[in-house]
Amino acid sequence: MEKKKSYEELEYENEIMRYAFDKIQQGVYITNNRGEIIVYNLSAAETEGFDQENVLFHKEQEVYGHLKDYNFITDYSNKVRETKVPIVDDYYEYNLGYGKKTALIMSLYPYMKDGEVEGVCTIGRNINQIKDFLVTTLEYNNRRKRKRDGKVNGTRYFFDDIIGKSAAMKRMVERAKIFAKSDSPLMIYGETGTGKELVAQSIHNGSIYLDGPFVSVNCAAIPETLLESTLFGTTKGSFTGAVDKPGLFELAEGGTLFLDEINSMPLSLQPKLLRAIQEKAIRRVGGEKEISVNCRLISAVNRSPEYILEQGVIRDDLFFRLATIELKIPPLRERKEDIDYLVYSFIDKYNARFDRSVEGISPLLYSSLLEYDWPGNIRELENMVESAMNLVSVHDRILRVEHLSDYFHDKFSKMHQVTVDDNVSLSMKERLQDFERKLLKESLERNDYNIAKVAEEFDMTRQNVYLRLKKLGITIGNKKFVES
Repeated sequence: MEKKKSYEELEYENEIMRYAFDKIQQGVYITNNRGEIIVYNLSAAETEGFDQENVLFHKEQEVYGHLKDYNFITDYSNKVRETKVPIVDDYYEYNLGYGKKTALIMSLYPYMKDGEVEGVCTIGRNINQIKDFLVTTLEYNNRRKRKRDGKVNGTRYFFDDIIGKSAAMKRMVERAKIFAKSDSPLMIYGETGTGKELVAQSIHNGSIYLDGPFVSVNCAAIPETLLESTLFGTTKGSFTGAVDKPGLFELAEGGTLFLDEINSMPLSLQPKLLRAIQEKAIRRVGGEKEISVNCRLISAVNRSPEYILEQGVIRDDLFFRLATIELKIPPLRERKEDIDYLVYSFIDKYNARFDRSVEGISPLLYSSLLEYDWPGNIRELENMVESAMNLVSVHDRILRVEHLSDYFHDKFSKMHQVTVDDNVSLSMKERLQDFERKLLKESLERNDYNIAKVAEEFDMTRQNVYLRLKKLGITIGNKKFVES
């Protein structure tokens, strides 16, 4: 004999089932045989913009009666109740009455008891959610293929390749993910070395176009005489040696065309680009036939939009067409809290390449990185780390100032150089040693001269701490470490 469940057990099951319903991404609502909504999950509420509390235990007519397209809901429910046959994957779109329109793939299932319909379960999949799911699935497959085969669809980067924990970078990535869902032309603004193509590839791989190619061209790197044929292709006989050849617009069909440094494009070519964007069609050089093109257009500039328009290097009508939506990548000097994340990722990269075992950077070097303005942004930072890693020995575990190349040492020296009262110049090395000496002394006092704790604080080995104390001539108790 089956044991009857207690009220508490039934209540627990009811609570956990409602919790599970709210975690389902599809909209779910269930009506009883009186047409009252007894289950209405969070996804349904978010899709329709209703409050769950104002829907539960109300009849469908009370909830949806004010909608222009209300009849479809009762028609569907009544049809299922009358025929006792489910309706599966039927498309419907309707207005919610306050400017919001939604489209769903709906399925309705009758709940039968003793041969009668006791309720109807409605499951609605939001079209936008389906698109997001498809993009996520394709992106996952591309990641898997990239790990197995290397580069796919012309890209190497996804959103999780963007390094940065600063508020500025989090905001940029959030907006980029939103823009990835659109097919409107997008303009990325970022200084040289900020990673504009990395972001463009990530947007491509987060969009419905990710299964298509990502085609990139730097408009500043191609001679003016060749740029038109590069973009639009050529027709045989249009000029000496010309052959039938597709341009980048055609090669990017079904994918993304990335035009880097678009502000370097000749003014004479800009009307043709504008026409291609507006008409979604191109004409090869020397050709008369129009060819339809379908690709997402992302452009990038390395100067501010205000400057570009002020200087007149790009036509206003083209600019506003390209910059339907804009995305700014913050320069490194505005997000210095990301420097440590970037440096450690580059250290990992060059540890693998150079077969080294560097585990971190010295406090002195880190302070120098924070003080520098990085006009070359991330590209310059990576160049510095790579050059320093070339000077690291197999025994080094900490990247230090002395590993810097002469180029970066000179840059940092100019930044740190100060003048004392008698006009004697204090070099960068001396100032950095003073700063390191100060940091170590403060740490010793803070940790009651416990070397193990000091080593942990600076992510160093105890042996390295002793070596630095000796190098800097720091006394502990009655023990004096002298400079070697």
